[in-house]
Amino acid sequence: MKIDNSLITLSGRHYENKVSTRYESMSFRFSRPSDRTEILRQPSDMIHISNHTASEKAGTSNTVSFELTPEDKQKIQLLEKLIYLLTGKRIKFRMLEIRGSKGGNSNDIQSATSDGASQTTNTVGWSFIYDYKETYSENEQLSFNASGVVTTKDGMKINININVNMNRSFYSERAINIRAGDAAKDPLVINFDGLGAQLGQKNFVFDIDADGTTDQLHQLMKGSGFLARDINGNGIIDDGRELFGPTTGDGFQELTQFDDDANGWIDENDDVFDKLRIWEIDSDGHHILTALGQKGIGAIYLGNLDLPFALKDSSNNLHGKIKSTGIMLKEDGTSGIVQQIDMVV
Repeated sequence: MKIDNSLITLSGRHYENKVSTRYESMSFRFSRPSDRTEILRQPSDMIHISNHTASEKAGTSNTVSFELTPEDKQKIQLLEKLIYLLTGKRIKFRMLEIRGSKGGNSNDIQSATSDGASQTTNTVGWSFIYDYKETYSENEQLSFNASGVVTTKDGMKINININVNMNRSFYSERAINIRAGDAAKDPLVINFDGLGAQLGQKNFVFDIDADGTTDQLHQLMKGSGFLARDINGNGIIDDGRELFGPTTGDGFQELTQFDDDANGWIDENDDVFDKLRIWEIDSDGHHILTALGQKGIGAIYLGNLDLPFALKDSSNNLHGKIKSTGIMLKEDGTSGIVQQIDMVV
């Protein structure tokens, strides 16, 4: 072929986007029924645990001794090593002495000592929670367009119209979730009143981690309920295996396996939808199971954001912690909130 003349126009576009995210949180807690401790994060990555309710007064101070069992000490040492291997950060846990006052007359001193001895016999709970998540995504697109006319020496006329589109995407995710001690358990909660979840003062007994031992949990306030699935069909939510999140640490991810049409929603297209229930406990302690449709819920979105928020009472005692938040749609076109809550046991 011999080209006589040509008129060619070339155009194109290239787009590339790279996004990386990282989320990391860590908390350590120990408590007796009569007091709670909060997290003190130091710049040196050393975590000190101290009793915020203790106060210094005039008089003789007594030290409340707290000893971890050899098994617990071994667990904490393993956690320190594991965190270093995973993050490169050296973390050291240190238990500080808790001091209380014994001021007043001799009768008061005797009473305080007696009460203190009684308290130290109570079970001391502790928990360690570490969450790490990093994501990386790439998206690249190329478009190429060519148009024009070419005439050859022998008089052939060739019209050119070429469009080429290429694209690629990549996504990776790495998550680490560590729970130790009586670490909080995190079930999914449906908030059908449009507000965020709240935990009340009343407790209920439930085996949330399915280990055969019941736990004391704070009840959800009115307007919220646990997302549940009555697996054995006995009309009762028996333990944490029939909720979403307590046994895996990620209720939203658990739901994903039931998204039959892979549209990113749990809706009527999915077989599990009709089997899902909202589990509520009313003010009289009655357990109520309600189908999603009966609450007017039409779909639950599987996307969510990791946004922590502490749920505390008026005395600043930690009852739980919101871990992540997503949305759900109602049949009337309104929307609501779905949250994963770390519940302190």
